[in-house]
Amino acid sequence: MEKVEGQVVHGMVMKNGYESNLYVGNSLINLYSVFGAMEDAHKVFDKMSERDVFTWTILVTGYAKNGEMGEACEIFGMMPMRNAVSWAVIISDPAAAISNPETALPFF
Repeated sequence: MEKVEGQVVHGMVMKNGYESNLYVGNSLINLYSVFGAMEDAHKVFDKMSERDVFTWTILVTGYAKNGEMGEACEIFGMMPMRNAVSWAVIISDPAAAISNPETALPFF
């Protein structure tokens, strides 16, 4: 799938009234993250009326995997809830994504 196709899917989601669905929102954030479109991912996040720990974790992971560690750290710091899964992702993804464990240190 290309980013343009993802945008078409997003448009269909909005047209059909599924934009308020938590799972659909999480999937859209992940979709944009995969394409490196973190501004679009963050816009989806900002428009969501409901967020869970996975919503936050998907956004943080997207920033980390796209090399935006500062933004990832900032969002992680704002997370209202964290669980073992979010910590595991936060600990493993930044170092793996950029192949430099030192850049993962801001998370600790």
